[in-house]
Amino acid sequence: MAAVDKLKELDITVDEIDRLSKAFKDEKFKEMLFDYAHELSDPENKKRYEEEIKLLEQERGNTIEFIHPKPSRVLKTSVNGKQKCFINICSNDKVGKPERKLGVSEEGRRGQCWALPHSLHPGRQDTDPKGNKIMIYDVIFHPDTLHLASRNRGFTNMVDSTAIQGIQDNFKVTLDKNNVREIKSKYKGLPQPCVIRKPIPGYKMPSEEPDPLAFPYPDEKRPIPQT
Repeated sequence: MAAVDKLKELDITVDEIDRLSKAFKDEKFKEMLFDYAHELSDPENKKRYEEEIKLLEQERGNTIEFIHPKPSRVLKTSVNGKQKCFINICSNDKVGKPERKLGVSEEGRRGQCWALPHSLHPGRQDTDPKGNKIMIYDVIFHPDTLHLASRNRGFTNMVDSTAIQGIQDNFKVTLDKNNVREIKSKYKGLPQPCVIRKPIPGYKMPSEEPDPLAFPYPDEKRPIPQT
């Protein structure tokens, strides 16, 4: 019955709900669905899928990297003042390392500033144990960034601030910065990879060579010889 109740939350017609409800009562259908889900979750199948996607993107002149998040910490807040929101702070060594630079503040004071490269995963809807809708974001940093954060509370605050600001700027949402707290969990939801896509420098799409066996159709317009 839980699966049927979930269907009612989706934007589908009554007829579609009825057909899916009947399908979930069919043992053969449930067995096939389970096998399909198992196939999708198999690590070898995931790896094969990613390699196929990489080859397809190369044909289009792109290189892509799948960034798999390694869970670390979770922040809880709200988005747009009406929905619970969780931010997974994660790591992956394919993301750029933190950089310390010397700079001058707006007041003219010299000091050091940090650049914290990160990758953002678009927000995804989920539900909490009570059935309430929640929003989940992933922000992925280099492991060195999170290592520094684990040793210094001020650096941790900088990481959190970077994550929150990055989500707001890129996804045009408003997070409640005044009510952010860390929860006792390393990750919320199911981990999903981010994709970094870059164009291949100097790549040119191959031009299609004319087929020497191709003949014009009878109704094709041809130049009329002038006399």
